[in-house]
Amino acid sequence: MLSITQFKKNIYPLFYLMRRTGAVFEIAYKGVVYDVHVQTTKKKPVMTRAKKSRLETSTVHRLDMTSCQSCGSVTVAGVCMNKDCQTNSL
Repeated sequence: MLSITQFKKNIYPLFYLMRRTGAVFEIAYKGVVYDVHVQTTKKKPVMTRAKKSRLETSTVHRLDMTSCQSCGSVTVAGVCMNKDCQTNSL
């Protein structure tokens, strides 16, 4: 007689043995003994797979792009992109 944990640990070798020899195992679970046997059926298994989730690898951040008040060049997040602008020499 096997416990349910022993059966779960060794399910594949036991299943192979039961399939090849027709052996019946007694499984004890919560004070009750069950007979477990394997027989072939003509049913087709319904095999499904979990959908792959899409991971977002990059996050897009919106930057405030305006024009510089002193030189008219583009500013990104309040910093003028013109290297010769007066606001950059602070």
